[in-house]
Amino acid sequence: MTPSATATASTATAVVTPNPPAHLSDTAKQQWTQLYVKALAQAQRDSPNQMLAVTPPTDAAGIAALEPWQVLMRGDRVVNSVPTRVCVTTDGRKYSFPIVAPKSITLTTDLQSMTKADIVAHAAEVHGLTLDPTLTKPELIAAVVAKQ
Repeated sequence: MTPSATATASTATAVVTPNPPAHLSDTAKQQWTQLYVKALAQAQRDSPNQMLAVTPPTDAAGIAALEPWQVLMRGDRVVNSVPTRVCVTTDGRKYSFPIVAPKSITLTTDLQSMTKADIVAHAAEVHGLTLDPTLTKPELIAAVVAKQ
């Protein structure tokens, strides 16, 4: 199906219509095209927001970044014990993505899996701390956690 542009007298802009079904007579094809243009114009009046294209989000941050005019409903829910961001866009499509928290080493268990040298480097890079590398691993962890 190749779209063809059809301009009508009642509109100032051209409307792109699909080709009418091939089995129709020439008169019926013309009527089909006129009805298509009329139905499209009515749909634009009845539901103008649904006529606006929305770029589909690809993740939870994409849902959060949608403009207010692009969203009918947006919220955070827990789905199967997973924090999830959901939305319905103005073009009627539904999206749902898990909310992924940025990875940060804040828990004692994360620090415990690191070497002493990595804890000292992490403390310097992330927290601006200068730690004595001769401290024991529990002392290093306690110093980092205390600054959280």
